[in-house]
Amino acid sequence: MTIEAQTKAYWEKRRNFQYFLEAIRLCRTYEGNASNVLEVGSRDTKFLERLYWIPKKVAIDKYISPTIANAENIQGDFMTWHEPHDFDLAICLQVVEHLKEVAPFAEK
Repeated sequence: MTIEAQTKAYWEKRRNFQYFLEAIRLCRTYEGNASNVLEVGSRDTKFLERLYWIPKKVAIDKYISPTIANAENIQGDFMTWHEPHDFDLAICLQVVEHLKEVAPFAEK
């Protein structure tokens, strides 16, 4: 099974998990007026599509080019990527636990 197929299956099974619903609620509560959002390590989860009130979305993943509707989709390493501007909201769901060095990631 390709990584894209694995990601699609992953998202379909989990899209309504309380974890993701709570993440959406927190984004809405704390960044309800955000004009842009960055998701790091998005794979192809479609989480950004659920942040419908944010007009500019950017998804970056090290391993695949995401296919998030109405988003700029980037395949690249977040740690070497140069952001074109600051973001009102940056999210990374289920990413940090996979990193060997969390501090440099969090600082960026």
